[in-house]
Formats: sequence, structure tokens, C-alpha cells
Amino acid sequence: MGRCLGIYDMSSISAQQVQTHAGFRTGDGDPHHGLQSAETDLGDAVAEFVQAVGSAASPHSIIGSMHMLCGALEAAGNAGLPSELVRALVRPAYDLHGRSGFISRLQDWPRGYPGDYETIEWIASPTPQAAVDDPAYWLEWYALNCPIAQQHRNKLAWQRNLVHEASMRSGRILNVGCGGCADLAGSPSFVRDCDFTLLDMDGDALALASQRLRGARSTRVVQRDVIRGLRDVIGQGPYDLVLCGGLFDYLPDRLISRLLWQISGAVAADGYIAFTNISDRNPFRVWIENLANWHLIHRSEDQMREIVREAGTEPGRLVIERDATGLTLLCRIQS
Repeated sequence: MGRCLGIYDMSSISAQQVQTHAGFRTGDGDPHHGLQSAETDLGDAVAEFVQAVGSAASPHSIIGSMHMLCGALEAAGNAGLPSELVRALVRPAYDLHGRSGFISRLQDWPRGYPGDYETIEWIASPTPQAAVDDPAYWLEWYALNCPIAQQHRNKLAWQRNLVHEASMRSGRILNVGCGGCADLAGSPSFVRDCDFTLLDMDGDALALASQRLRGARSTRVVQRDVIRGLRDVIGQGPYDLVLCGGLFDYLPDRLISRLLWQISGAVAADGYIAFTNISDRNPFRVWIENLANWHLIHRSEDQMREIVREAGTEPGRLVIERDATGLTLLCRIQS
């Protein structure tokens, strides 16, 4: 086990050792029994997870212990365990997750911003790069194949269909925060009937998107942040489709309303504004926030309706669906 994991003796680690590693305790005389119980349960769950991974247990044992750890994290949050203590207690489990190249990206975000296009490309083609005999293999496999990853592939398929529909009108498409246009991987034939305007702050992402869309009727690239870039592209409408993808997962309500108000004037009479948002009913949230470092703004359908109302749009023009996992809100505003 030491050869694989280096830092921890997986065969003998205990909850108390995890708590000692964390560096602080609530104390045996703490009157808040609920806090102490939550701390103990979380320490036990971390120890069991570390042992399962370190002993090269079956994938069921590894993934099952990870779910138990997430349950303990939820209980710790409900009990009000201090976030600093939680982070310290779960550090051994966090480090083990980081042995996966994919999950390490979600912890460190090497391109300097969350949800970068290289991460999305990896999710779109969910093949683990960890060796099968690596303790992190099944963590990486699960991270790429569980519902929270599948919902992203479902979003990409939804977006691809919207672009296809727009290509059967005049095919004028504005993609805001386009990344590498993973939704159009394989350069589908219908792009030849489209004029694309691509807005993103990442030049490498735009280069990949441009390569994928080289068969399009035309492609215009704008490398700027969303706020400033929209000023450059709004006047180039009207567009049959303005696609914002998962951009709103990272933006506050008021800014989204402002952007939707700006965009609405650039949509053709029979066009759409399309965007997504992670649902507030996401049971994987505790995992991606505590054992990775992916923080999204989760929203309900009612919250999305209120954002659209604040943008000056009649609520009846907003259609909200859910992807097959139920984790993502698929939103369209009819012009």
C-alpha cells in the first residue's frame, strides 16, 4: 500500500488518527454532543474510505465507502461542524481523490478558472487515464461515468440539437462562453448551413472551436470576457439561437438578468435564447465541493423564472425541462 499511496498507512489508519491529522478536536467535554458525534462519524467515514482505496478493494467497496463519506459530510454540514474542521478531517480523502488526473483538475483548475474547456472535453469522452491498478482508477471512472458527469453530456447533446434546428432556419448562431464547442465534436454536416459567432475569454478554447467549425458557412471569433464581449457581438444580430451553455452556473442572479435583457434584443423573431443551470436537487454537490473544488450556483425552476422575469421577459416565454438525470435545468426563451 505504501508503494501506491505513499503518505498514509492504509492498513492501520483509524478515525482518531484522521482527527489527529486534522489538528484539532471539539473535545471530550464539549456539551454539543451533536457536533462531537458528527466529527466522530466523519472521521470514521474518512478512515474507512482511505482503507478501502488503499487496500485495492473491489470497485463496489471503494465507491460505496465514498458514498458513505458523502453521507457523513452532509451530516456534518447539517450539524454545523465548522468548515475548517471539515476540510482538515477530509484531507486524506481529498488527497486520494487528487491522485486521479481528472479529479485533480477539479481541485486545482490549471487553466485558472472552473469548468475550463479541457475539463469539459474529458467529460465528453469519459475514458479514465489512470492505470487500472492505480488506487485512484475507480474514483476516476466513477467521476466520469456517474450522473453528475452524464448530465453534462446530456447538455451537450441538447445544445447540438438546438444548433441543428437553427441550421434549418437562417443558421445565425451566437455562442456565449463557447469553450471548445464540445457539443459540435465531429464537425456535423449541418454546420455548413450556419454562421457562428463565438465568444470566449480562452484563446485555446476558441482555437479548438474554430477547428471544429472549419466547415461552417462562416465563423467569427471574439476573445473577450462575457460582459465586454457581448457589447461587440450584440449588434451583429439578429441570431436564430443565442447559446449560453452552462455559463450561468457561475454568475449571480442580477448579472444573468442583465445579460438576458441585453441578449433579448439580438434574437430573431422565431429564435431562442438557450441556457442551462445545475439543479438545486443535486445529491452530488457535497462530493464535488468537498472532495473536488467545483462550486456551482445551484438553482430551482422558480429561481430561474424569477431571473427571467427580472430580465423583463414574460414568464410564459420560458420553457424549462430537465435532462434525463434530473440534475440539469434546460431553459429556452422564445423570442
